[in-house]
Amino acid sequence: MTGAPVPSGCARVVPFEICQEKDGKVLVPLTELHRRQPHIRRQGQDIRAGQELVAAGTRLLPDHLLLLAENGGGQVAVHRQPRAAVICTGSELVEAGNPLRHGQKNSGNSVLLSTLLQAQGCLCVCAVTAADDAEQTAALIREIIKRSQPDLLITTGGMGAGKFDFTEEVFSLLGGEPLCNRFRLRPGRSTLAGMLVGLPFFGLPGPPPAVRLLFHELVAPALRRLHGESAASRLVEAVLDQPLPFRQNDADDLILKGGTAWLDAEGRLRVRPAAVLEPVNAILHLSGREESTVPVRLIGPLWQGLTV
Repeated sequence: MTGAPVPSGCARVVPFEICQEKDGKVLVPLTELHRRQPHIRRQGQDIRAGQELVAAGTRLLPDHLLLLAENGGGQVAVHRQPRAAVICTGSELVEAGNPLRHGQKNSGNSVLLSTLLQAQGCLCVCAVTAADDAEQTAALIREIIKRSQPDLLITTGGMGAGKFDFTEEVFSLLGGEPLCNRFRLRPGRSTLAGMLVGLPFFGLPGPPPAVRLLFHELVAPALRRLHGESAASRLVEAVLDQPLPFRQNDADDLILKGGTAWLDAEGRLRVRPAAVLEPVNAILHLSGREESTVPVRLIGPLWQGLTV
C-alpha cells in the first residue's frame, strides 16, 4: 500500500511479506499486532505545508535533489557552474607531460589549481603557462577572456619585488581595479586581489604550498559566492598535537600552515603540521605565539558535512 490512502477506521497496516495465506484466510503473527510501528504515515508527518525544503544559497547535493524530486520539485533555479582560468607565469615552466630542457621545471600549479577548482565544483576552462613578459602575458589573458569567457582569473608567480615579479604590471596594463596587494599573512604577503574587466582576479605567489593555502583562504570564498552559496567555511578549534617553533617577529602576521587533522578516541579534533609527502586536510591559523589550541580550516572530502 505504499503511497495509497489508508481505509477509514484502519489502525494498522501489516506488511504483505509477514502475512501467510492458508485455507482462504490471512494469518498474521501475533507479535506483529503488538509492534509499536503501525506502518502508517500521516500526511504532513515529516514535512508540514509551506515548510522550506532547501534554503536558498545551499549547494545542492544528491540528498537535496532527492528531497525536492519526491516533493514535486521538477525544476529548480540554480547558479551556473563557475568557470575559472589559470595562468602560471615563469619562463622556466613547462606544462606537465612535456620534456624538460636544462633550467626548466614542470608546472605543478596548473595541475594543483585545476584539481582544487574541480573539488570546489568549478570548471577550469584553461590552465596555461606564460613567459616572464608583461606584454605577452597581458595579451594572453585578453585572448583567454575572449575565447574561454571565464568567471574568475587566477595567476601564479610574478608577485613580490624581484626582477621578474610583474603580475601587478600586467594587471595595470589590463585596466584592473586592485582591492588589495599586500596581506598581513605568510605565506602570501605579496598577493594581489582585485577586479579585471568585471571578473574576480587573484595573483598568487609561485610556490605550490603557498598556492594551496591561499586558494582555500582567498579563492574558495569567491567561488562560493559565484555558486550562490550563503554559508561560509568557518574556522574550528583544534588541539595542537605538538609544539611549534616561532621566530620573534612571527607575531606580526597571521601564519598559515598546512596540517593533518583527525578525531582522537575521545572525539576531540587534533591537528599537527603535515609532513612533506602527506596530504593536507586542514589549514592552521597561527598567531606566532605558543598555544595549545589553534583555529583551523578543515578542507577536503574527509570533513564534508562533519560538525565538530
